[in-house]
Amino acid sequence: MSRTKQKRLAADPTGPPGTPMASPLTWVRVAVAIWIILLLGVTLRVAFSDARSQTVVSIYLAAGERWLSGDSLYAPHPDLDIFRNPPLVAAIFAPLTFLPEKLAGLAWRCLCAAVFLLGLTRLRRDLLPELSPHRIGVLYSLAALLALSPLNNGQVNLLLAGAALNGTSELIRKRWWAAAGWFGLGAWLKMYPLALGLLAVVVAPRLGWRLLVITVLGFAAPFALHDPDYALNQYRGFVSWLGLDDRTHTALDRVPIDWTVVPRVWLNVVIETPAKWSVALAAAGLFAALVWRKASPFLALTLGSVWITAFGPATEMNTYSQLAGVAVLLVMRPQPRWATILAWVGYALLAAAVVSCAFPNAWRFHVLGPQAIGALLIGLAALGKDASRGVGPRLVWSCQRSGRDLNPRYGDTVYGISSAASSAARAPLRDALQADTTTNPRVRPVEP
Repeated sequence: MSRTKQKRLAADPTGPPGTPMASPLTWVRVAVAIWIILLLGVTLRVAFSDARSQTVVSIYLAAGERWLSGDSLYAPHPDLDIFRNPPLVAAIFAPLTFLPEKLAGLAWRCLCAAVFLLGLTRLRRDLLPELSPHRIGVLYSLAALLALSPLNNGQVNLLLAGAALNGTSELIRKRWWAAAGWFGLGAWLKMYPLALGLLAVVVAPRLGWRLLVITVLGFAAPFALHDPDYALNQYRGFVSWLGLDDRTHTALDRVPIDWTVVPRVWLNVVIETPAKWSVALAAAGLFAALVWRKASPFLALTLGSVWITAFGPATEMNTYSQLAGVAVLLVMRPQPRWATILAWVGYALLAAAVVSCAFPNAWRFHVLGPQAIGALLIGLAALGKDASRGVGPRLVWSCQRSGRDLNPRYGDTVYGISSAASSAARAPLRDALQADTTTNPRVRPVEP
């Protein structure tokens, strides 16, 4: 075989014809190296710095200690910020209090990273099964940057993002109880991620009662794990704290980083709480209508993540890690050029906010609204037509509400595609190739 032909065979399938590619696994190795460096760097920082420096794990562990001792979870702590999660989170962290604080923090961070990477891998295989190895490497490399901040300080947001990715993957595979479990986990940890599960129910109504059962069991668990009166009092304290947590008029360095920060900083207009919630409810209704119309699990994930971040009740800088998996999948998805541009700009704005944390007074950049704007751009990009639909070994968005297969993979019986749907999907390509055999004898007809 000539060298010219060897180079042609080794060409990059995603680039122009004849583009040489050194190795299809180069970017995969780069991505693995980036994640190893990221995890190792966080490990070294935790190991050699103060146990309560740049972390919220100490707040979770303090809540776990109070859970074991029967003290109020939501009473002010002399050295730490207030605990802002449901009581079940304190119960989850109670066993970790028996470990050294730094070791418990590392174990928690590893769990969050593992769940996120698992969800991203599974959903990438569902949505982009034909993605080339070096583009897969680019995808994981891009995701590492958006995952850096919550992984560094140990916030629960990376675990929430991973739960949403895994739940969407299970929804695509029609594993209803598993999907309900992942979406319910988000509600247990932070409550407002239940919005993702509700949008998933719009796509697949049969998920609804399962999600309700899982959610109720999660919120009832503290009553089984502790004295019922104590658990009831903690829920009362949690609800009372939610009613007092209004940061509309707080200083800019502590204001929620949602869409309301844009008019406040740029137009000097403060959006009051009733108006903010009116917009949030209107956005929720619009997103539900779009998901109902397009019947797409991935669109439900994207718009749900956008709502949580740009319209949610208490958005912080790290809350936008909820979009880490969604953003990188969108920039790699075949779609119209305008959607790709919007996805890249949205990713760049989210990444810029993460990079700014390396500089003093990063909040001054955050309150300009780059993350909220980036989230909205990602939501718009998700509305672009997925070019992977139709003929080919990609996913065909044919969600069912009356018994049809949910998002089957073309030609793959594992994803439940029926023989009739498979034949219908093959027909256009088969007819085109059979017509071409009259002029090109090297093309063989495709069998039905």
